[in-house]
Amino acid sequence: ELKNTAPPTKKQLNFLKKLGATVDDRLSASQASDLISELDGNQSPTKRQIEYIKMLGGEVPTTKREAAALSDRLTATASATSEQRKQAQEIDVSLPEDATFLQANEILGAAESELTRKRASHQPSLRSARS
Repeated sequence: ELKNTAPPTKKQLNFLKKLGATVDDRLSASQASDLISELDGNQSPTKRQIEYIKMLGGEVPTTKREAAALSDRLTATASATSEQRKQAQEIDVSLPEDATFLQANEILGAAESELTRKRASHQPSLRSARS
């Protein structure tokens, strides 16, 4: 309730100004939040979004909003990258031929955790080293 009538914060007003918005004196914090989402989502994709989409073989869209949606879709559907396959070989893990990027991440993460656990269990403890 309060957010619907409270005025926008200085941070919201500064960001809206940065986005080129003209702000009405009657704008509420809630309306400012909605306007920021709309205007910021219409900006060009970030450098990070562009790199990620290209890495997964996607075509970079024109807005941040579209890039965010595409990144989510590609994460779940794109094939495992050559970098992931190389990493799998290095740690002696096999990835299914049709593994997606997300599946490869999960497999590699689990394998890395297992390697870390094994290394830790093979480290002599300080007590046994002193005995």
